[in-house]
Amino acid sequence: MLHLQDVRTKLLAQRRDLFRQAAPTDEDLL
Repeated sequence: MLHLQDVRTKLLAQRRDLFRQAAPTDEDLL
């Protein structure tokens, strides 16, 4: 059984990856 925190972490990670692909981060601009 998955913990709610684990699901939240995975969702945040996926969202972060999608956002990273949509808009370049400061590290990409350097």
